[in-house]
Amino acid sequence: MYTSAVSSGSCNAISCSERTIAFSLDDQFRISYDQGRKTYGQMTVSRDHFLEALRSLYCSLDIINGDSLAMDHVILTTDKDVVLQAVRNRNLSEEDRFQLASTLRWLGHCYQNIDTTRCLSQDNLTRFHNLYHLAEKLLLLGDSKETRLELAELYYNAYPFMHQLENPEDRIGAYHWYEKAMEYNSSNAMQVRVLNMKLRLLPFSPNERLDLQRQVLSLYLEIPECERDPFLVAMYRNNLAQCLILQGNPAEAKALLKETVAYCEENHEKYHSYFPLFYFNLAMISENEEAIPLLRTALELCKKNEKGSEAYKLKIQEALSKLEG
Repeated sequence: MYTSAVSSGSCNAISCSERTIAFSLDDQFRISYDQGRKTYGQMTVSRDHFLEALRSLYCSLDIINGDSLAMDHVILTTDKDVVLQAVRNRNLSEEDRFQLASTLRWLGHCYQNIDTTRCLSQDNLTRFHNLYHLAEKLLLLGDSKETRLELAELYYNAYPFMHQLENPEDRIGAYHWYEKAMEYNSSNAMQVRVLNMKLRLLPFSPNERLDLQRQVLSLYLEIPECERDPFLVAMYRNNLAQCLILQGNPAEAKALLKETVAYCEENHEKYHSYFPLFYFNLAMISENEEAIPLLRTALELCKKNEKGSEAYKLKIQEALSKLEG
């Protein structure tokens, strides 16, 4: 099944800035919402917190009355027009509409990721659809910067996923949703995310892929350093280097990979499963005397990753044995 994840974790990432809670309801909402954010990744726990946050909102809007109804059932059975009418009746501010939509979106992500089989149950798929379509309707009622950023996240994270559930072979159609996300957030960070999905979804010639990887790195380096993830800088350098190698430019590739390995050495305490790959890739375009210590380091790093691929370890061992004679 296609997912929109761009992180190395098992859950679809929600890459949006932290936002201040605007909805001025009871403390229970604020506590539940905050706990949902803090526990995101533990999907069942996070879902339960967001369900309680949504219960507070729906009670305040008189959509439900009291605590007797199971909120997961309410999501399945409540028509979005009922919620929209309740919002209009209360004449909610854009800030409050935003907070309701944000709660719906986060809860939708929980249902998108909660099934351990990576295949959504029909009920959870219906909840996911209902939550996201309602969040979109609410956000489209406003036009603040914060609302537009939230819409961008919604179009980036959910709609390509929904599109390919219905049209598994239509990668171009799925990519158009990423372009729509950029209509609401054209920042360098979003452009990089969309370019990465373009590279992932669409076919390109080697030259085209090289140009796109250059764009990714260039755009990401234009982001203020305090907002950049150093690991992603290393990853984008590695990706560009692989394209350069394929195009017969090992010198530029080697310079990029040396910077990538330097990042690993400076951040060895922040071990990532990609570190062995960076060392291996540099070794493959280095002279023997340089390559051997790189491969030894790659092999040692592999041992830190208990879930690492045995086939990949063997590949490193074979390369090392060949060089050591």
